[in-house]
Amino acid sequence: INAEYGASLAHAMSSRTAWTRMLATKPRAWILLQEDEELATSGLTRQLGLFDLIMIGIGGTVGTGVFALAGYIAREDAGPAVMVSWAVAAFGCTVNGFAYMELSSLVPSSGSVYAYSYHALGEVFAVVAAWCLTLEYGVSGAAVARAWGTKLVYWIQDLADSGSAGSWLDLKYCSVVAGAIQGVCVVLLLCGTSFGKLFVNTMTAIKIGLILFMTVAAFTHFDAGNLSPFIPPEHGVSGVLTGGTAAFFGFIGFDEVCCLAGEAKNPTQTMPRAVVGTIVGTAVLSVAASLALVGMIQYDLIDPDAGFASGFKSLDWNAIAHITQAGEITTLPIVVFIAFLAQPRLLFAMANDGLAPSIFGRVDKDGNLFWGTLISGAVLTAIATCVPFDHLNDMVSAGVLISFSICNCCLLTLRCKPSSPQLFPALLWAFIAATGVTAFSWQQCITDSSMLDNIPLMIVAHLFAAVSICLLIALWRYCPQSPAVDGTLFRSPWVPLLPGVAIFFNWFLIAQLTVTGLLLISGWILLAVLSYFVYGYNHSLSDQFLRLHEESSVMSSTLNSRLSDNPAVDTDLYLSLIHI
Repeated sequence: INAEYGASLAHAMSSRTAWTRMLATKPRAWILLQEDEELATSGLTRQLGLFDLIMIGIGGTVGTGVFALAGYIAREDAGPAVMVSWAVAAFGCTVNGFAYMELSSLVPSSGSVYAYSYHALGEVFAVVAAWCLTLEYGVSGAAVARAWGTKLVYWIQDLADSGSAGSWLDLKYCSVVAGAIQGVCVVLLLCGTSFGKLFVNTMTAIKIGLILFMTVAAFTHFDAGNLSPFIPPEHGVSGVLTGGTAAFFGFIGFDEVCCLAGEAKNPTQTMPRAVVGTIVGTAVLSVAASLALVGMIQYDLIDPDAGFASGFKSLDWNAIAHITQAGEITTLPIVVFIAFLAQPRLLFAMANDGLAPSIFGRVDKDGNLFWGTLISGAVLTAIATCVPFDHLNDMVSAGVLISFSICNCCLLTLRCKPSSPQLFPALLWAFIAATGVTAFSWQQCITDSSMLDNIPLMIVAHLFAAVSICLLIALWRYCPQSPAVDGTLFRSPWVPLLPGVAIFFNWFLIAQLTVTGLLLISGWILLAVLSYFVYGYNHSLSDQFLRLHEESSVMSSTLNSRLSDNPAVDTDLYLSLIHI
């Protein structure tokens, strides 16, 4: 038996292709074991309840959305229809949120989409997901730092009554103050600073209170005439959709909630509710605040960098403007810190899996990720200093949308691939390609209505839309879904319809990005894949995962063969060996 088993295992391991290596997955049991070990060694406990998770999710982004984006989207993209842009983003987050709810319940890991991808799709997709999460965490924090710097200089100029005072502190390609606040956050984390849930909840309550104060104050001067034209002709429907893409920046909080699954009480039940609470809370606050802003002042008079403060100033409500500015400048650095806090942890997880250099996995004597924090912090400080907010906003929004689509692919794979291991991947990737072509084709028509007379474009748009629908029906008809692992876990309804709609919707919003934004996110994804082949491919621990899987398969087939050849053998002994 040992000789047969060893020969079969050696043959299985030697016959693996590069493609097999790239698609090696991480067992769910291994992920859960790592989470338990991390909790045990770090001293962390499952102490976050539903209220704590919702406050962290809302607190991580609602300030960014209202303070940094409400005025920007209203002025640059959607005009008075800015609340529609927020509603579009909220709808997208809702249809995508079902996948997060199921996966965070099934795989309650701090790695979020990185862990889901490694478990369902394979290590190369896990690396791409990790780079998208870097946009959501580290780079989004750098973008907030950039917005904070602009607001600080605006306040300085307001107090000095001079339009040029301190302008050198926040130049387009060199923001000294943005780099400084990002650097301060890095130093604080290097020193081992951490914020407990009481502090985070308190700061979130302050931000929500400030937003409600600003919203109510703006509504007291609401003029319905400012809402006309509702969709400005210079922006059009495409501007509203572009604003919806930008607004995704303000909804990344529920993904951050998923990263705290390892510290949540009863995560299988709590995480789905926390995701819903975060999306609903963020949407209500953002839509209400945006409506108040465009009702208080004409959209073309809003300063995209100052938002509410510029509106209050135009009404000579200087005291309220100063309260608004002070609140924004006080609370936004906390968002920068919390966003950066997750970045070294993500690199630590990748290093432990062999997908990032081992230096990111080093822990000092005080339990801090010193080198991972220092290296990633230096890079993000440079980004905050040199890259303008609008470029960062495009990249972060695109990264969020791509990670959403990856999450939906994970859900479909875990549901359908076990019963259709050959047919399902072909249908899934064909569906992704077809929906992408459909989204970009119809986006051209929305941007320029004259394209509706372009016969070749219309043929492509209608043809690929029909192909997408047929492929979705084929997924439903020919790829039966696997049963639930545990009846107590949340299970998304309407699969594969909801994930399919979500993937198309994400493509459609990605299509609204500028050419610069598309080039930046394409380059980012290429760098992710390149990093995998340069380092991760040769250092990952996928050999161990594959070996475990193949050991189990080879042992089972070998012993079953011997049982059929010799029915007199001790069946119980062989079955016990398989379990071992």
